[in-house]
Order: sequence, then structure tokens, then C-alpha cells
Amino acid sequence: MCFEQNFESLPKKRSAWLLFLIPIGEALTAYKKLMNQNHPDKVYARTGSESEKAKAEQKTKQFNVAWETIQNKLK
Repeated sequence: MCFEQNFESLPKKRSAWLLFLIPIGEALTAYKKLMNQNHPDKVYARTGSESEKAKAEQKTKQFNVAWETIQNKLK
């Protein structure tokens, strides 16, 4: 999975390149908010659907890969 593909999991309203124009603290806050909203257990509690929980698991994996990529680029 290449660098650009990792950002496809982020919300479409923000372009991936904008993440590098905002302070890392704000990026971390946004990451934590997305992870909190898409946590599989919370999604399951809200919807009661196993399929939605599985989708949330995939999203969180993608968010983690994107966040790790950002951290590696900052090193």
C-alpha cells in the first residue's frame, strides 16, 4: 500500500496534503476523534449490526495505517 492510498480512508472533505499544513497537534486531535467515532465496539453499540462493526474495523485499520505513515514522514 503506497503513501497516497493510505489517505483514501480519511474524510473526503479534507485533502491529504492539508494534513501537512496544519499543526501536528490538530492532526492528532482529528485522528483521535475519527478513531473514537469509528471504534468497532461503539459502532456496534449504536447500530447493533455486525456488518457495520466489520466496516468500522476496516476503517480503523486504514486510519491507523494513515496515522503511522504521517508519523514516519515526520521522523
